[in-house]
Amino acid sequence: MKNNDGFTKAMMTTDFIFFADNTELDDNGSVKMYDRKTGRLISNNYRANQEMHELLMYYKYEWISKDLQYARKCMMEEHKVQLAMEFAQDNSSTFKKHSHAFKSVSGKFNQALKKVLGVELNLKELRKVKSFLWRLENKKGLSL
Repeated sequence: MKNNDGFTKAMMTTDFIFFADNTELDDNGSVKMYDRKTGRLISNNYRANQEMHELLMYYKYEWISKDLQYARKCMMEEHKVQLAMEFAQDNSSTFKKHSHAFKSVSGKFNQALKKVLGVELNLKELRKVKSFLWRLENKKGLSL
């Protein structure tokens, strides 16, 4: 589906609809963000591009185009361990109690990641996150 400017529908969230021009390489003009309820243009500049990117990265959308599905898959391969570390840090009290959550790919941590970020980690990646949490917990007791 294209809008009047020839931009293709790229993403829908609860609040916004994003249209993108994949031929436009400039972040300032490649994405248009509309209010989902009113259809009013919210942004057609860098802000729209950044908002779409963040919503895509953090799995906060209802629908994405095939092009964005591929882009998200590539983004997640590059950033999923870092995002998992952020998620683990934000929820450290929950996962600290369940250290077994990191022992298998079907564990509680991966289940939570799948629900919140739409990704799963392999065992090597899970160990990195567990190690990160362990280091973080041990640094809390240190003072400079």
